Amino acid sequence: MAQHGSEVAADVEPLPHRQTLEGLTFGGVANIDQAALGLLLGGAEGVLQRQTGALLDRGPTLDLGRDNLQRLAVDLAQERRPRVERLDQAAERAVDDVQDRLVEIGNQQAADEAEVWLAVRAHEGVPTVITCPPLAEVSNGRANLHLHTIFSDGELPPFEVVAAHAAAGFHVVALTDHDTLAGIDALGGLEGHGLRMISGVELSIEDEPGRGLIDAHLLGYGFALNNRRLRNRLHQASQAREAQKRETVERLAAAGYRVTWESVRAGARGNVGKPHIVAAIEAAQPGVAREDLYAAMGPGGAAHVPRATEMSLDEAVDMVTAAGGVTVLAHPGVYRHVPNLQLLFRACAVAGVLGLEVTYPQAPDDPYGPKSAALMDRFQEVAASYGWVATGGDDFHGPRVTPLIRLAGWTATPASRADELLARRS
Repeated sequence: MAQHGSEVAADVEPLPHRQTLEGLTFGGVANIDQAALGLLLGGAEGVLQRQTGALLDRGPTLDLGRDNLQRLAVDLAQERRPRVERLDQAAERAVDDVQDRLVEIGNQQAADEAEVWLAVRAHEGVPTVITCPPLAEVSNGRANLHLHTIFSDGELPPFEVVAAHAAAGFHVVALTDHDTLAGIDALGGLEGHGLRMISGVELSIEDEPGRGLIDAHLLGYGFALNNRRLRNRLHQASQAREAQKRETVERLAAAGYRVTWESVRAGARGNVGKPHIVAAIEAAQPGVAREDLYAAMGPGGAAHVPRATEMSLDEAVDMVTAAGGVTVLAHPGVYRHVPNLQLLFRACAVAGVLGLEVTYPQAPDDPYGPKSAALMDRFQEVAASYGWVATGGDDFHGPRVTPLIRLAGWTATPASRADELLARRS
């Protein structure tokens, strides 16, 4: 490795697309010098073969090139110490070299605290096996268990969302697109993205006003991605969501808004959501009040169309549980239209829901302030009263859809809650 000023160069060698790396990188990726960066970005089909230098200054990783960074695992947390069971001599030399250079440039603290592990592609077919301690053993770790991508109503690709959280030092995340696993599929699965990912989905639940279920959402976690029943049911739910949103668009057009289904569908990569409808109308009618549009599509609004997913609360819980997962009631603070939240909580408890999304920006106009904090305190008590795991996430969609929610800015959810939740699985 060659040192360039205050940066550390990376010796890179492009490889064919999809060729497997037998080692993962643990550490923080910060400023890569221009020569190395040029090689990284020179071809979208290349991945790193050799070693990567890291300054561990919590710098951004997104500039490394998405296709390449997907082949690295970056862990920025000081408290999560990976164990290397087998590491070949070349990898050991790489580790020593980078640690020495961190000291040379005056970053002794990073060298001492971060334990930069660089596992290079093993020579002579010797694999490098890396394991990490359970998140319950991680102090001060962070989690974000509620995130959306372009495959539902989010604005960013799944890799960009996950990589931003890896760069910010998160330990665990879950992509929870609406009624689809397409975002996880686009990543190629849950492994090798720089942090721990658990399977996730946000399910739209059939209305049952007598049980407090009105426009309710359920989060599923930790299920098997290859479960056929779950996959088939999500496909059906996606088709039902499409029909529902098409009728919503027709009602909005009848109410005088300039919108067509074709314009909405063109703006969606995956499942169509309300933000796609709003974006299409705003493009055709600049100055339209966004709040009026959401009110029209919400419960009691002129364009509100009840969900036709026919996925009851009980079916959703049974489906996720049978797939090896666990369910959580999403964002209780959002259900201001529900007359009696206690009915909703009781229905979830009877159905077998095992968690409540407590650490969440419960007040949309004050996501990080005292309003949300007060609601989180209230729902923490609710979770305790039902014996539920208090989970959390920020429901990030993107700068246009959720302008007050910062990408990778959520800090309220302890990473250990992921293990606590998954331990409840049957």
